[in-house]
Amino acid sequence: MTELPGLELPPAPILPAKPRETERTMLDRLRVRYGRTFKNGDYVGRQFVVAEHVPTKPGTYVGDRIADAIVLDTWSTPPAEITEAERERREWGARQSIHGFEVKVSRSDWLTELRDPEKAEAWARYCHYFWLVASSKDIVRDDLPDGWGLLVPHGPSLRVVRKPRRRDPIPMPTTIVVALARAVRKTEVAMAAARTEGEQNHA
Repeated sequence: MTELPGLELPPAPILPAKPRETERTMLDRLRVRYGRTFKNGDYVGRQFVVAEHVPTKPGTYVGDRIADAIVLDTWSTPPAEITEAERERREWGARQSIHGFEVKVSRSDWLTELRDPEKAEAWARYCHYFWLVASSKDIVRDDLPDGWGLLVPHGPSLRVVRKPRRRDPIPMPTTIVVALARAVRKTEVAMAAARTEGEQNHA
């Protein structure tokens, strides 16, 4: 383009920097994905129950393993996804699912995770599905563990890059059930507070 004498072009606009993802923003995205409310006649409720930062024991213990998030799916799993062991048991009313999530926002953090596989397995053994929630697809290359799913940001929520393979978990001991219940309660209170704050900001 030819510039006219004495005419200065305006400077190019400075685009706002893309906000940096953190564990908190990724968990907020998880809340959006699994926090949808459904209405069926007089019934109003959610399909999923969300718990964040779930330890393997109630309270604080040295060396405890903490799941970034656990989600309980209260609806039945589609027949095409159930395992052979589930088919053999023929317990058609017991097809709800437990999802476990590991959140990573950098490649270096992910590599650290891979060097200690027992950290994730401490929770994965109790889950039907286990997911990596990554702030970018670039965090994972060809090193996603076999059977894990992968979620990445999409708008305010998350989208599936790879679906996890359903597994047959072992039963949760009482200590984990209690820790999970406490984490559910704490997360529900936090989600309610966030909704109230959001409504007030839009008022």
